[in-house]
Amino acid sequence: MLNRQVWIVIAGMLVLVGAAGIINIFINGEHVMGTSNYVPWGSLIAFYVFFVATSTGFTFINSLAHVFKVKRFEFLSRRLTLASIAALLMGFVMIGVELGNPLAMVYIMISPNFAAPIVWMGLLYGLYLVLHIVEFIFQLKNNHKVIDIISPIVLAVAIAAQSMLGAVFGMSVARGFWNEAYTSISFIVLAFLSGIAAAVILTHILARKNVVGKADKKAIEQLQPVFSKLLLGTVTVVLFFTVWKWIYGLYGTMPGHADALQLFAGGPLTAPYWLLEIGFVFVVPILLLVFMKKRRDLALIFSSLSLMIGIFAMRVMMVFAGQMAPLQVVFGSESAQGIREVSIFWSEWATAGFGIGGVILIYMIGEKWLDLNTASHDADVYKQKQETYEFAES
Repeated sequence: MLNRQVWIVIAGMLVLVGAAGIINIFINGEHVMGTSNYVPWGSLIAFYVFFVATSTGFTFINSLAHVFKVKRFEFLSRRLTLASIAALLMGFVMIGVELGNPLAMVYIMISPNFAAPIVWMGLLYGLYLVLHIVEFIFQLKNNHKVIDIISPIVLAVAIAAQSMLGAVFGMSVARGFWNEAYTSISFIVLAFLSGIAAAVILTHILARKNVVGKADKKAIEQLQPVFSKLLLGTVTVVLFFTVWKWIYGLYGTMPGHADALQLFAGGPLTAPYWLLEIGFVFVVPILLLVFMKKRRDLALIFSSLSLMIGIFAMRVMMVFAGQMAPLQVVFGSESAQGIREVSIFWSEWATAGFGIGGVILIYMIGEKWLDLNTASHDADVYKQKQETYEFAES
């Protein structure tokens, strides 16, 4: 089995430490996160983006089975859906804590400004959660007829929510580093990449710990070439967006954009950017996937771990870099010059741990109490035909 006790202990410790960090933020206020008038968005915004994007990524992979009818992914459906719901819930925890008061989320819902992308983002993610839970219930009931109807809707809402999250950043005209027309598209691509990486890690653990049967273990092995191609292809697309981000910033010299890029080229974010983002997101995965084809299983798991760490760091640096550059709201107006200082305090790291532990804990509870072994669509159709035949005979 999956060493369930060990995972639950680890997850429980992360949740307890995270709860201490969350309580500290609620009691002492947002200043314990290092936010200020100049840097109003802290690291918890980045953690929120990471969790909800990973949830969307799981949905993308799950949709290959029920929307695009790639049957080789069908046996993972329930587990991917449960993992997606868990990641989404932890994303809501991140944004709730970042607001400093969970009631602020209620206030936004009862007094929405429909001209603001962040309101539509919240509505879409709320709808996404409800539909996702409904989808999971019918998956547990093995009702493929309803699943085939609701899965495309869930996918469409997930894409809309993720693109609207990108719009929250992309439409921030005052922040040149974020203000780009293709921000929403790049968010969707990155969500797909994090979903593939997370799915590889999940399937690796399932196969190694004998959680699934021999047939599913063999199916996981057969998915390795597919996962490898999906990872390599998506990393290439993300690299394409990254290269053009540098070209636009340096050639166009757009205010705020070029300044933010200087943070990565000799500024305070140089080391983490080139090591964690360029190294862990691009260099390591590409080298592993291209030159370790004979040990594809190891290449996949290490490249996926590298990607999850790198994408996590990428989200944090994106949020910070957009605010660290000097901001001049109105041309000719006075504004504070110089690079804004940012930092991540223990309460924030603890809250991130709460999110990771929460995802593991929710998933492990599902493994223990729910039947996550998906019956094939063909078997369900055969069963329905048999029941119809028996009814007609009687």
